[in-house]
Amino acid sequence: MKTFFGAVYFISTLLAFAAKANPRPEVMANQMVEVIEKMKWSNRCEGFVSKEQIGPLGQHIIRSLNRTRYPELYRSTEDFKKVCPNFNNLRDAEKDYVWVMFLTAIAFFESTCNPRATAVAPNGVAQGLMQLHFNREASYSDGCTQGDSLRPNLSLSCSLSMLNDQIRRGQKIFDQSSYWEVLRPKSLSDKAKNVAWAMMFFAPCKKR
Repeated sequence: MKTFFGAVYFISTLLAFAAKANPRPEVMANQMVEVIEKMKWSNRCEGFVSKEQIGPLGQHIIRSLNRTRYPELYRSTEDFKKVCPNFNNLRDAEKDYVWVMFLTAIAFFESTCNPRATAVAPNGVAQGLMQLHFNREASYSDGCTQGDSLRPNLSLSCSLSMLNDQIRRGQKIFDQSSYWEVLRPKSLSDKAKNVAWAMMFFAPCKKR
């Protein structure tokens, strides 16, 4: 009998650990939707997340993220931890969702999450979700290739590489030299503050 109860306890402990290590996607999705509703972003970013469901773009980010490829994103920066104060306490699987939320915020302000968005920019034509300059993508990071701006998934992978490189160079996440205006604190558009607020509203980022 002791062996039986011991086995039950062991299995329940393993299940509890697994649940903690691998957050339920529908729970994370709902927490992201709460942020989107609070920020009044409407339903434009459903490719990333919708109620109880991580969208195909969000799933791609989660599949792409790992410590080997993007080690700096799992360490992050002190300025990012000010808007996500619980970051150091999160498991890697939870941190993945933090970056889904973060890229969703950037994409909203860059393109309103429209993969076909186009804008004339100082260095050419900015395209896609993350408004990368068409045919200049490969110059931004070793993790980027020409034409990534036109393909949503590759645009996001390129952006993860760019953020990882930004941290590796010793820069902040919210840095004046960031590629994206929405991450430049002194930008006249003030969008960096809105991205910061979005992260502070995201439940996993809050101190527990």
